[in-house]
Amino acid sequence: MKLKIKSSKGFYELEILNNMNNNILNYLSKTNCLVLVDQNVLKKHKKINSQLKKFKLIKIKSSEKIKEYSYLKNIIDKILHFKFKRNHFLVAIGGGIVQDITSFIASILFRGVKWVFFPTTLEAQGDSCIGSKTSINFKNKKNQIGTFYPPSKIYVSNNLLDTLPKAHIYSGIGEMLHYFVFSKKDLFFFLKNLDSALSQKSNLLNEYIFRSLKIKKKVIERDEFDLNERNLFNFGHTFGHALETYFKFKLPHGKCVAIGIDIANYVSYRIGKLNKDKRNILQKAIIKIVPELNNLKKVDVEKFIKYLRNDKKSEIGYHNIILMYDFGKIIKFRQKDNKFFKEILKDYFDKKIYLNQVI
Repeated sequence: MKLKIKSSKGFYELEILNNMNNNILNYLSKTNCLVLVDQNVLKKHKKINSQLKKFKLIKIKSSEKIKEYSYLKNIIDKILHFKFKRNHFLVAIGGGIVQDITSFIASILFRGVKWVFFPTTLEAQGDSCIGSKTSINFKNKKNQIGTFYPPSKIYVSNNLLDTLPKAHIYSGIGEMLHYFVFSKKDLFFFLKNLDSALSQKSNLLNEYIFRSLKIKKKVIERDEFDLNERNLFNFGHTFGHALETYFKFKLPHGKCVAIGIDIANYVSYRIGKLNKDKRNILQKAIIKIVPELNNLKKVDVEKFIKYLRNDKKSEIGYHNIILMYDFGKIIKFRQKDNKFFKEILKDYFDKKIYLNQVI
């Protein structure tokens, strides 16, 4: 399966391989590339580790801390130490953090160098690998600095997911959910096959990935720079990012996004825009994706709202959030930062709405 994506930098291609057999050498030229790789990939994929010894290599210990702007100079120093030139290219092997670091550096180094991506997490394969966004944290605030700079090629292979913990598969599926709500037909497919996908049936995961990326491709080709329609892909993310920060990044990103979708749907229900039955249908799926909801510690709503205010889309006195009014109908909504909004969030967390159907 292949996708060709149009961007301001030209076309770039994504290829979904049934099984790459860990044979990275088939896809790279070791003469003019430099590899940035997640250390966990090297530990868990022995064949890849062996092959990459033949390359110029920078190992990344993935964490939100490493994604800080202040840390990047150390990585750039290492790249330049290898006598990297403008006609060379960077290779990213890892998840979203390695992707963001590599793509951001590629976009600014020598005013732009080529890069290739091997996503090794389901979140990266089913979402972030296309779309051109590069995002770096600044002073503990998530994704404050970035550019738009796509890879020249992306290789997606299900065998790179074989060693992922179950929680990270669930997280990737949670991340992809926000695309499926844009299409009723695809959403029904998602819900019908969710149990099988969660059990890691590779054919279903590949189908989830392909459908998710096709939905995203249509929008990013019309609005690559996130000026209009693409804003709607923030569905679940405003609340999700606040949850990530609140839980100190101990709950995976995609799971936070899934909870963020449920919060957004509850807000939409409370303001009279979303039918309760449709909120409940998605909530059933979200409980499967985020079993941790059963043991969720009490959330301090005042602190949670403080993190919401740090969101780069917020304004003084307002939260710019994305709400679902119906399956396939996603709306940008300007919500006042007022007592009513606080009451909705307090009800959601204090009354454990995330575990209960709306009656």
